Amino acid sequence: MAVLPSRGCHSALRVVPIAGFGNYIEVNGLGVRASCQEGRGVGWYLTAGWGRRQRFESDPIDYATPVGILALYTFSHRFLPVIVAQVGVGMTGQPYELFTFSRRHIVPVHLTFLHKGVLIGGLAGGGAAFHGQGLFCTARRGKLVITQVFWDGPGGNAPMVHDKGGGITPAGTDTVTAYRERWTLTGQPLTERSVVELPTRQMTYRAANALENAHCP
Repeated sequence: MAVLPSRGCHSALRVVPIAGFGNYIEVNGLGVRASCQEGRGVGWYLTAGWGRRQRFESDPIDYATPVGILALYTFSHRFLPVIVAQVGVGMTGQPYELFTFSRRHIVPVHLTFLHKGVLIGGLAGGGAAFHGQGLFCTARRGKLVITQVFWDGPGGNAPMVHDKGGGITPAGTDTVTAYRERWTLTGQPLTERSVVELPTRQMTYRAANALENAHCP
């Protein structure tokens, strides 16, 4: 599930506290709800509340930049979750950002990018006929592990098939190449501890398409 904002400020409509997907989640028995709001005639703000008393707010994001909350993801019972949001809009790749909590502020997570994907130096989801990208979140012993997948292909000589819309598309069994970059982060605010490029993988076009968008349940 992903929210792809075309304008303005949106939040995920689906709320599943147990799975932690959407803009609400339980942390240590208290609900954390994140939202995106217009504020003070300056821009969009990411805001969050934990329980009844603690409130958090980001710096303003320019009105020209569409914002959508995709998910909250809990990686440790000791810390507030990471906010996964789409910030901006792309042609065939949607730009994603991670946000963390620093005292009473919501701040972007700093990441070092090694692989130059469709969106250079940034996280992304979405795709097109011959490329795509997806984002995955994993919790490991109180650490957050983020994996960005980019895939390219198939080659120019690959077989094509007709799709339901009347166009043509690569066959599901065509071969594509997937590139993966992985970050390990800890603490609050989240701090990058390591970043590595994983070995490339060959997979089918059908399998690669299933990796698109955000997957942080």
